[in-house]
Amino acid sequence: MNSLEKFDLGRPSEGSTFSTTLHLLAPQLQEWIRRTNDKKQLRRFACACVRALLPCCPQVPPPALATLELAERFSAEPGTDAQLDEAYAILSPLVKEAFECVRQTQHALEAGRASLDDCLTAELAHRALVAARACVLRSAAVAAAETVFEHSNVLTRRKAHELHLLFLTRAEQVLDQGTPWAIEEQDELLQSYLKDLPKPFTKRLCAASDAALRRYACECAAAAVDFARKELEPLGAAAHLDPLTAVVATSRRFAAGAAPPAELKAAYDTGLRIAGTWYRKEDELRDQKPAGNRDVRTAATIAEAADCVYPCAELSGKLAAVKCLRVAMHVLRETDPSSTIYPLAQQYLGPPPTV
Repeated sequence: MNSLEKFDLGRPSEGSTFSTTLHLLAPQLQEWIRRTNDKKQLRRFACACVRALLPCCPQVPPPALATLELAERFSAEPGTDAQLDEAYAILSPLVKEAFECVRQTQHALEAGRASLDDCLTAELAHRALVAARACVLRSAAVAAAETVFEHSNVLTRRKAHELHLLFLTRAEQVLDQGTPWAIEEQDELLQSYLKDLPKPFTKRLCAASDAALRRYACECAAAAVDFARKELEPLGAAAHLDPLTAVVATSRRFAAGAAPPAELKAAYDTGLRIAGTWYRKEDELRDQKPAGNRDVRTAATIAEAADCVYPCAELSGKLAAVKCLRVAMHVLRETDPSSTIYPLAQQYLGPPPTV
């Protein structure tokens, strides 16, 4: 099931939806919502979450605003479940229409008739409707869980869009223009990776030489290392990234014809070994340390950076570019909703629980 469809199949069973969605939230948020018995508090919090995500949406459908305003009135004044049901029923077909608009815009992107900006606008308009509809669920606890989840969805989608534009710009700067090559002529692994990328990327990647693609892979890997360095410098652990920087340097030299295949293979093995070592260390530390511990964060950050770096030393420049691009976008798009959601939770649900 497509992630966009997950909660849009008519009115869900609120109990099962609550259980499913709640477990997708951070443990502290789960407990915050579970322990709050005041339904009006929970609904006010849900409405505040939607208010926080709307400015992130390029276009907010007017029915979403109208439904949110109804939910806000319901959280302050006496109302009936029938009013909530009616608002939910009015918005549901609009949610389905918005989802169909998303599908059509994605098809238009594939055909070259729409842009990445068009897709973002359509997707976030859909998310705004889904979030507003969650506000008028009968269960205030479900409304709270759903709207927190949608807030995270919006932040993640916007971050992914920013990264798409960033890496597409770098592709235009780094990649040359050669004889186009067909996706269908590549091995199954590369085909599957390419088909998961937006059309503007596949169109550009499939017209570049192997050396240019490797240079692009190194750009993506270096972006992941720079991101990790910003995370690790305050922890005094940035020096752990030096071996990864060496892997990228070797791959750059290979692209320039200044390093033999054996040296590239050694760099690949080094990067892969670093990734495996730090992932194992992260697992061990998670069993010993509390959530958010600096040692756990350090291990996780280095492991993710290494996971993005070692593919730049793949023997195939095509595979190197696509793998590094995909992993870098995954690593860099991680968002932390706590900067907006946690203050709202504290404002509407009281002091944070101890988890």
